[in-house]
Amino acid sequence: MILITLILDVLFQLCSYFFINPYNGGGIEEIKEINDHWNFILIANIDAKTSYIFLFLVSFLPYLIISFCAIKMIRYVNSHTGYDNEMKKMLKQLTLTLIILAFVPIICQAASLFLIIFFGLLEIQDYKLNYVLAQSFILHLIPVVNPIISILTNRPYRRIIFCKSKEVVPIIPRWVDDI
Repeated sequence: MILITLILDVLFQLCSYFFINPYNGGGIEEIKEINDHWNFILIANIDAKTSYIFLFLVSFLPYLIISFCAIKMIRYVNSHTGYDNEMKKMLKQLTLTLIILAFVPIICQAASLFLIIFFGLLEIQDYKLNYVLAQSFILHLIPVVNPIISILTNRPYRRIIFCKSKEVVPIIPRWVDDI
């Protein structure tokens, strides 16, 4: 599984390096005369702000795959009634947690894409500084939000954190009982 993720990440980085980075900052100047004749090379004249939109749109592809797999998981859990009710409830809870955890990065990516478009349309002078600050703040919230979502969606965790239980379970090692 890690190998597949590593291979996909390397392919994504190579794609962004060879197909998106050459167009940053106005594109390649050697083919400027070709742009007058061929419409499909007009992307070389796009400025750096809009070239990052393509990068973010490509980064949505893994989340689309996650969404597809999440829908398949929901259908599988709902169609297999061979489990008892408690097991089916736990599977639904786990599926819901995984789906929500998959959509948190989608929301952060969408917010970053919105900020890019917003800063690009307003033509703010310190665009790169504003973009870097906004994106780093949003993307750094993912590790903070994921555990909170896990706690809120799983009933045992939610009970431990939010409910004050009167039952105190002593933690005694097993070997102490045998003495």
